[in-house]
Amino acid sequence: MEKNNSNEEGVTNQKGKDNQEQQLVLFRPQVEEMEDEKHHLFLLWLGDKKVLLTTLMSMFFLVGSIFVLFSYKWIVASKGDKRTISHLKVDTSPAHIILYLKDKSFSLDLKKIGFDGRDISTLDKWELRTWLEQVKKRINIPAVNADQTRMGARIKPERIGSIMDEKQLYRWLRNPEDIINKPQQILMITQFPTVTKAILQQVGKKEISSYTTFYDSKNITRTNNMRIASKSINNLILLPGEFFSFNKMVGERTMKKGYRVTRTIVKGEYSEGIGGGICQVSSTLFNSVDEAGLSIIRRYSINSQVTFVPSGRDATVSWGGPDFRFKNNLESPILLRVKLQKGKLIISTFSVPDVKIISKKVKEAPLKISHMVVKGNKPTSNLNGKG
Repeated sequence: MEKNNSNEEGVTNQKGKDNQEQQLVLFRPQVEEMEDEKHHLFLLWLGDKKVLLTTLMSMFFLVGSIFVLFSYKWIVASKGDKRTISHLKVDTSPAHIILYLKDKSFSLDLKKIGFDGRDISTLDKWELRTWLEQVKKRINIPAVNADQTRMGARIKPERIGSIMDEKQLYRWLRNPEDIINKPQQILMITQFPTVTKAILQQVGKKEISSYTTFYDSKNITRTNNMRIASKSINNLILLPGEFFSFNKMVGERTMKKGYRVTRTIVKGEYSEGIGGGICQVSSTLFNSVDEAGLSIIRRYSINSQVTFVPSGRDATVSWGGPDFRFKNNLESPILLRVKLQKGKLIISTFSVPDVKIISKKVKEAPLKISHMVVKGNKPTSNLNGKG
């Protein structure tokens, strides 16, 4: 009995083992199927990625090839364009000269004056100079001299100026290529006046010349004319570089101004048809300023018959005709003073104490003059010479 039980238990155990193994065998194929399916899916995924990667790489190489091709063509075309531009001397880049001073600025487009953008010789330097001169006029504030028209009048004070540096301007003109598209600050130089209020206050301190002619004080009409003309130029101040015109300063000789007709005139005198004496004033003035070394601009000499000055030393004047003109070529102002006293006409030229002059020796006037009576109301005389 025990043996049978054992046998049965062995059979039973054997059956149990067989059942377990059978169960394991039944479940094993399912696990392997799942793993195979996962492996298959992975291969599909990897295959898709390879296709995508291959596609991307193909596109990259395609785009790169196109870029290289067009870059090469662009480089070749650019070189060709540069050769063409170099040959034609054409450039489209901007080219300006820009100047500035404080809050002001000035700009010039160089293409407007011929510049082709490459060759500086194509630039019209005359046009550049014209433009720079216009800029200079707009920014320059010239110094102003103190002014006084006549001794005793109010003195207008001087004014300090500021002007463009000429050396800088010339550098720009010589080498404009150095400043193209490079803004330049304009350099200004202080300009001082040559005549100040203090100088004008010293103008009458030194006499630099004086000339005397003689007249007949009993000839009242002629003396009257000389006195009126002399008053027009007495105490007149001329600044350095200023011009004097006898006709402009004295004005037209008219009856309204007090001039009178006289029948007794000096021999050879040009009377303008309204008395005499005017040419004696202009001739005396000429000899005075000529002695001071001033520059004589215009003078007319009538002839050797004039007796109130040495022969050839007269300065004939007439309204609307001959005029006597001179210039103050000194570096200092001058003052004219006129006196009529006891038959003497004295015209003196004054300046400042430190004035520098080159004086001239002038022959003195005759002590006696010859008179002549002219018939009619309008005595005249013809000009037969000038100097």
